[in-house]
Amino acid sequence: MPRVTPPGKVDSRQYTVDRGKHSYLLSTVYCLLSTVFWLVSLCDKESSGVNTQLWTQSATLWSEAGKKNNTSVTPRGITLSPEVLRMDGITESYVWTLARDMAAGSPPTKGQIYVGTGDPGSVYKLDPQQGKPLLLFRSTELHVHTLAVSPSGEIYAGTSPQGHVYRISPQGEANLFCDLPANYVWKLVFDGRGNLYAATGPDGIIYKISAEGKADVFFDSSETHLLDLIVDRESNLYACSEPNGLVYKISPSASGGQAFILYDAEEGEVHCLAMDSLGQLYAGTASGARPRIPMVTPPPVPPILRPPLPTEPAPSPINSDSPLQEPPPPPPIPRVTPEEGLRPREAERPPVPPYLPKITNFVYRITPNGTVKKVLEVPQALVFSLSVDHKDNVLVGTGSEARIYKLDTRGETCTLLDAEETQVLCLLSEEGGFFYGTGNAGRLFLASNAYCREGSFESEVFDAKFITTWGNLSWEGNTPEGTKLTLSTRTGNSKKPDNTWSPWSEEYTYEGCQGYGRTAGPPLHKIQSPASRFIQYRARLVTARPQEAPLLQRVSLAYLPQNQAPDILSLSVGQAPPSSQRERYPRLLPPARGQEPGTPEEGLRAPRPGAGGRETKCINWKATDPNGDSMRCQLFYKGRNERDWKPMTREEIKGDSFCWQTTRVPDGEYLVRLLVSDEPDNPPDITLSAEKVSEPFLVDNTRPLLLNLISAGDKGRLEVSGLARDELSSVTRIEYSVDAVDWKAIFPRDNIFDSREEDFQFTVEGLSPGEHTIIINATDAEGNIGSGKVLVEIVGR
Repeated sequence: MPRVTPPGKVDSRQYTVDRGKHSYLLSTVYCLLSTVFWLVSLCDKESSGVNTQLWTQSATLWSEAGKKNNTSVTPRGITLSPEVLRMDGITESYVWTLARDMAAGSPPTKGQIYVGTGDPGSVYKLDPQQGKPLLLFRSTELHVHTLAVSPSGEIYAGTSPQGHVYRISPQGEANLFCDLPANYVWKLVFDGRGNLYAATGPDGIIYKISAEGKADVFFDSSETHLLDLIVDRESNLYACSEPNGLVYKISPSASGGQAFILYDAEEGEVHCLAMDSLGQLYAGTASGARPRIPMVTPPPVPPILRPPLPTEPAPSPINSDSPLQEPPPPPPIPRVTPEEGLRPREAERPPVPPYLPKITNFVYRITPNGTVKKVLEVPQALVFSLSVDHKDNVLVGTGSEARIYKLDTRGETCTLLDAEETQVLCLLSEEGGFFYGTGNAGRLFLASNAYCREGSFESEVFDAKFITTWGNLSWEGNTPEGTKLTLSTRTGNSKKPDNTWSPWSEEYTYEGCQGYGRTAGPPLHKIQSPASRFIQYRARLVTARPQEAPLLQRVSLAYLPQNQAPDILSLSVGQAPPSSQRERYPRLLPPARGQEPGTPEEGLRAPRPGAGGRETKCINWKATDPNGDSMRCQLFYKGRNERDWKPMTREEIKGDSFCWQTTRVPDGEYLVRLLVSDEPDNPPDITLSAEKVSEPFLVDNTRPLLLNLISAGDKGRLEVSGLARDELSSVTRIEYSVDAVDWKAIFPRDNIFDSREEDFQFTVEGLSPGEHTIIINATDAEGNIGSGKVLVEIVGR
């Protein structure tokens, strides 16, 4: 396989435009100039005051959005993904594990490949000549979760739900090597000294298995499951667990493993581990659910079956009529339920499992000195597999959103592949690419370092909020010789594209672009799709050279939303606030010389000294403009029975409130009308406005009258009676004071203030001989206070 530039990694030649004639910096300058030209010309053509807006996407927004078909999202943009070859021959629902035989001095990325699957648990051998897996061993266990190849080339398979370890020769001869006291064998690994270790569940134990198949407890954790196990050059073991999300380092010793917790993750499950050549440990979390089978009571151990020898006829491994070559019917083991993270294998492309919680998982990097850093975040997905290639790039496989990410040595992340299946369960690096296995459905793939011939990227649907006129489409990218990059658009008025949307437009290319031409800047095309609320673009990338690929770095489109009228949310009229709160209202100025009382300008007059807030009506409103335009507010008033509106002020109103002085308008019922327009940002022909009329309110600046005040009594006891009356408002309070001392409140004769006329009577006692003044106040609903008095002479006793 030829050595090529890996997808997601752009060489220095890709930073020039048009085959190296212009630098990337010059291209960026031209892009900015053309964008300005584009916006100005669009505004001129539309003659619209509504602001032209841009929808722009680049690498930072492309990570998870949009639909990728043979395309990868790199830190520099969108390019073609690696060419992927599906290796047919696996019939099971899950490809759990991949292992390589590195015996006889094979390079780290060479050697025989073995595949472990389930359901049923089987082991395949990858035939390099035929390029497909061949069945090597099939057990009656449900799943083969892990494979390890010994220095002598023997394959060891760990299974569930019986916790068996099988030893299989390269020719397929198998025997039960070890029956562990566990239900799950999650990982098998050899250290540099040839010792075999097994990480198990549900008791969270690592076993050390001798060459004779005898298992001893090497490390007994407090966790339920130890899910992965790797070994470094010094034969230290690293394990990860659930339900507490721990990462252990275990040093071998004569008496057993001496464990140290490297990291306690916030997530409840650390599912997989990998280590690069610098000794940096990578840990992926899978909190929420995992593809795991339920615990069951193990049935009796079945006989070990093997494929026929080369001299024997080769019957079908499953449908053979020979009882010696076909596994007996499996025991009555309950199938996996959706709650356990597995899905029925009948589903060719199942939807995202609804039982997975919407949480975020991470890949952590732990350096040899103990520093921990999050290097990848995967929203609403689980990290199921990790692998480090020969250049120390880290591959990450996820589910239930099945993707493969690449973390390079510079710390940059690339969304390398989107898998059709539900889960990417295992990864194995190759010098010319990598293998990966999936669950739901169980498949094996080989991704090379060569680019696909063609791919596409469909953007997420953009919502302009209103019916919109679409302007020009522009993009930045790079098209080396032998490659092509085109874009097209479609529009509609439903959030999800359907048959009511317009068809995809003809492809926009470098040829025929407006403004600056191919060699001087990015292409600039008028969008041909009809006006609508929603839009989507599609990029098509093509290469005739597997070592080169086009790169899409940025897409921008201009749009002009349809002008929308302002919206008045509320309008209210009330009394002025206390003087301490009046700073938020406009300052009220005295009337100009010659102004007549009661004219609209009277609304700007300041209250006379000592006047209360009753003479000022505060008008408050809330208004918005859907387009974000500036708004002009105007206020009008009229009497309730009048026909024509009068302007309250001819000056510009700023803010969302206004104080109206009412002392020079007659008492009575009034209405206020608020008119809000987007005139400041729009020409007259498209200016829109909204108006709202207040509820009727009362202007009453006249004091109540105190009538028929009568007093009678003697010997220091006095009976006072009278009538409080107001022409417009209800009387709300009556009080009196004797000789300007304390004020005392009284109630009317019927004990309730409920009308514009209230008669009252009260008794004053303990009056000393001499003259006394009894002052009576009546207050109406508008705060006006009327006064009266009774003058009496108390004769000495």
